[in-house]
Amino acid sequence: MKKRMKAVAFVLVMIVMSAVLCAGCSEETSAPTGVTGETQTEAVKETASAAEASDAATPDEPASPFESAKAAAIDELSDRLTQAGGHSGGIYVMLRSYDTDQKELELTAYTYDNALTAMAFISEGRQTDAQDLLDAFVYVVGNDRYQSGRIRNAYASDMVMWTADNGKKSVKLPGWYNGSEWCEDAQQVGSGTGNTSYAALALLQYDNAYGTDKYLDTAKALMDWVIADCSDDHSGFTAGVNGWPEEEGRAQILTYKSTEHNIDAYAAFRQLYEVTGDEKYQQAADSALAFIKSMYNPEGGYFYTGTGDDGVTPNTEAVVLDTQVWSALAMGDAYKPYEKALDLVDQMKTPEGAYPFCKENQNGGFWCEGTAFTALMYRLNGDEARFTDIMNVLCDTQLENGLFPAATVDNLSTGMYLPDGSPWEYRSDPHIAPAAWFVMAANGFDPYTFK
Repeated sequence: MKKRMKAVAFVLVMIVMSAVLCAGCSEETSAPTGVTGETQTEAVKETASAAEASDAATPDEPASPFESAKAAAIDELSDRLTQAGGHSGGIYVMLRSYDTDQKELELTAYTYDNALTAMAFISEGRQTDAQDLLDAFVYVVGNDRYQSGRIRNAYASDMVMWTADNGKKSVKLPGWYNGSEWCEDAQQVGSGTGNTSYAALALLQYDNAYGTDKYLDTAKALMDWVIADCSDDHSGFTAGVNGWPEEEGRAQILTYKSTEHNIDAYAAFRQLYEVTGDEKYQQAADSALAFIKSMYNPEGGYFYTGTGDDGVTPNTEAVVLDTQVWSALAMGDAYKPYEKALDLVDQMKTPEGAYPFCKENQNGGFWCEGTAFTALMYRLNGDEARFTDIMNVLCDTQLENGLFPAATVDNLSTGMYLPDGSPWEYRSDPHIAPAAWFVMAANGFDPYTFK
């Protein structure tokens, strides 16, 4: 999730990004449908072997096109981290999400994008790179200008540290100048369940990979915020808050629920329970899973994006890719009753052999981020042929610097609309999120499971 949307995307946008988590089954399973832990581990071993072969090959003869493309992507992400000031010691940085001329996004580092990038580094064994980003997460959570224990949806890119005139440590939030006026976007400076959960997943994946509890307290604080601030009288968790709670009257509490957000939260709560044994995390995981299951449309064979403002009634306006795929990645064997959703994924495939954001892809083209995580899902489901076909399409789309465009057209439809009535669309600006998903797909690394 969580969970990377236009700066002006508020409630309607966040509903679009919803996806489902099933929380009510007593048996916890962490592998996708039809995938055992051994299968996923073998996929990672195969990738490691291929990487070793690539190191042995001459520069003109990469071991495979995926290894070459993966190396270009991960090297570019690492180089950007260095250029932003990473590895400098005591300087906390986050990566700019887009290379763009949109003033609302030029200086924006989305939490979700940086969490993905940290997990891509973990999947590649780049511990120092991952630690640099996650140390920045710890800093921003502990030094928020309003209250500690929460994470914003986005921060200013590059160095996020800031010290006020009174010496108090704080963080830089994203924004832009409109003439001489400094502007901030309510969604960017807000806190969402999906983005919060993705930050927690990245922190927990690091501790799981390297056998530490270095980031456990921060992950607990983030998910405790979800429990405290995003709960209601029904199953699942609400979307969070937009705006500025530090300024009276300028915070908007979001009461709708996103399936995608709850998928992200389910995985984070499940892992926290495994690590801590604290029953509140098991109860929270169960709640998120129950909500995800309630968002399944058995007649249509797909998951709704989420609910309206009542937190219960399904939003039926759009059918989107991430809710179908992320539920498969996160739910394990609990996904089996919902496998029909994968038929819908297959039907969504574009003429290029890739995947759009929503079922009704009005403007053509495809979504590189969604295409990459769909490739990962097929690989973990044991469908190497489909995985290979999709990765080949992505390789053809990769930019010279190793990144990928957010979309292959400048007006990729999401099926949703912005508050001003205009369609919410993705552009073709280079984006770090699809690069991170591509690396994880090549490495067979599922951000929702812990091996």
